[in-house]
Amino acid sequence: MHVDQADPLARLSHERLALPARLDLTRAELDYQAVGLRALPVAPGADFSPLIEDAGLLRETIARMEATGVGVFDVEIVRLGPNFNPETVRTFLETCQKLGAKAVLVAGDDPDEARLTASFAAFCEAAAPFGLTGDLEFMPWTKVPDARAAQRIAVKAAQPNARVLVDALHVGRSSTTLADLAALPRSRGWMNALALNGGVALLTGAAAALAGRSAGASSPRALQS
Repeated sequence: MHVDQADPLARLSHERLALPARLDLTRAELDYQAVGLRALPVAPGADFSPLIEDAGLLRETIARMEATGVGVFDVEIVRLGPNFNPETVRTFLETCQKLGAKAVLVAGDDPDEARLTASFAAFCEAAAPFGLTGDLEFMPWTKVPDARAAQRIAVKAAQPNARVLVDALHVGRSSTTLADLAALPRSRGWMNALALNGGVALLTGAAAALAGRSAGASSPRALQS
């Protein structure tokens, strides 16, 4: 099923709804064409949708996607620690492909940037056959604290499906400047998503900083409440 992925509804905006009911609400009442899902927990014991473990839930979710026309844009979350092995996420990637997802949210936890870069490159290589991009999200409490670090790692990873995910909330929390966002390379689609989450002034500034990117690098907005 091909779904226009414009303006997907981010996972944190619908997390209180159980799958697949959130797909009905997304299409019928909110008029979004895609959602983000969390199939791996962000931390031990954290909430997630057991789509990998529960084959029945996966089948029902896919059936509801086909019935509603709501697709899945991105799936969370792969964390790159010191001992990351891409083989450990193969089943996750297979599930993402079954859902028709386009992107995987990636967080960097390894304090060794060279090793983290190698892990990100390895993840992107593993994700590519499944038609997925690796979207490295900078967050100030991780080892990828700002846009400069994310861009540095993505560039050095040198993978065609490597991306940087920009969440306006994390832009405000980190040392990232609007100039840093404007400096993201324009020669390729470096961003899959701009998460609009935060104050109006911040969102306006982030959008303005990114407005100069080439038409071929346009990105959907992941809207969060």
